[in-house]
Amino acid sequence: MFLKIILGIEILTAIFATYYFYKFKNTPLKLWILLLFLAPLTKIIVAWNSTSGALNNQIILNIHDLLHHLILFKLIYDLISQAWRKKVMLWIIGFTLLLFAVNGIYETNFSEHLILYKSTLTALVIFSTALYLGYTLKRVELLKFKENLPFIVFTGYMIYNIVYLPIYLTNQYLVQMETGDETILSVLTTLSGGTLIIMNLFFIFGLVWTHPHLINKKA
Repeated sequence: MFLKIILGIEILTAIFATYYFYKFKNTPLKLWILLLFLAPLTKIIVAWNSTSGALNNQIILNIHDLLHHLILFKLIYDLISQAWRKKVMLWIIGFTLLLFAVNGIYETNFSEHLILYKSTLTALVIFSTALYLGYTLKRVELLKFKENLPFIVFTGYMIYNIVYLPIYLTNQYLVQMETGDETILSVLTTLSGGTLIIMNLFFIFGLVWTHPHLINKKA
């Protein structure tokens, strides 16, 4: 039931993003809509594949993680203008591809859960979003946040990943050590899912509340 709620909120977020696409279609954030559709689509494919058994679900999830991170880092790269920050993002994108390939080949040709890739890239998302938010805070006045949808979006991503990383590492430790009972693992899964729901509600709030063209209309 809880997984259906998460899927429902992700689909709702994608619908809101489609409706309010005019707010960011002419900005570097336009690729964001791909991420919003990619998340529920992957869950639907995995659920369907679980019944048909046509493919290894972990391969599907690994491909999703790679696409998710590459699009997210590309968004940050496009949104910032400082040369050194762009250079850092290029290094991160290159490192993402390298780590995915190395960890994937090591873990039975991408058919296993890529723990090193997942944990490292979650930390890099936190770093990258901090890089962008720090850049934005230096350039945007507080009163202009209502016209800054990207700031709200990446604040949502940063909050989610900061909460998710320790939950993920704890969960993996308990699974690997076979020391966690079902109750603890269930609580961790619920916390992770709850944070994901909050992030999507954050996105919906940003889509509804922000008015990127407000200044232009007043001018």
